[in-house]
Amino acid sequence: MEGSDHMRLTREEMERQYPNQWLGLRDAVYSEDDDINFISAEVVYSDESIDQLLDRQLVQKEAIFTWCTGCDSTIPTVFGFNGYAICN
Repeated sequence: MEGSDHMRLTREEMERQYPNQWLGLRDAVYSEDDDINFISAEVVYSDESIDQLLDRQLVQKEAIFTWCTGCDSTIPTVFGFNGYAICN
């Protein structure tokens, strides 16, 4: 998914619509008690590897953050230049 029609989805909707995928997200809405756990975000990229998404963050300096829906919890957290990569 890439283009101008970005969908805002909740974390639960992302997990249902894009199971076991890394997503490139932006414009997150966070819970009121912290700025870490997002409630919803615009899905900018799907069907890309973590390497492709990190390239977008670090090399191309896109203001996205990455999140994995259903990734193995042994995958480490990776912080990027314009955002961060997290895995649930």
